[in-house]
Amino acid sequence: MMVIGAARLGGLADANTTEVNPDTKHAVIDTMEGQKGKENTGGTMRLGNYACHFEKGSMAAKLYGTQDILERHRHRYEAMGKFVPQYQSWGIKATGINPDNGLVEVIEGVDHPFLIASQYHPEFKSRPERAHPMFRGFIASLLKK
Repeated sequence: MMVIGAARLGGLADANTTEVNPDTKHAVIDTMEGQKGKENTGGTMRLGNYACHFEKGSMAAKLYGTQDILERHRHRYEAMGKFVPQYQSWGIKATGINPDNGLVEVIEGVDHPFLIASQYHPEFKSRPERAHPMFRGFIASLLKK
């Protein structure tokens, strides 16, 4: 949703995900290759742990304390790479990329104190006694105000 909102604010008023509008002219989020036609089939999704490499100095790298992580996924849609060159003009940037297939995994706001989104599910690895780094970062950003 962050990519859609940024794209719309950046001038693509009809940007959308094909999950919501299959006929959108600007599908900034679309079904992954290999997933087309399987949208309603359940267990064929991109499931399990996948690698992510963070841009040096990114908010994500600071939150995790490293540039390389594994995170759990459960989806069949992706942020379309062809739009990544436009991200900066939309006020966002892709700071986490899967090193094996180039998929966008993490997006951050440019010049924003705490705006971060992930393709993966941080809640899958969060525990009451050990909150996920993204959640800890969010709470810390609120406490700074």
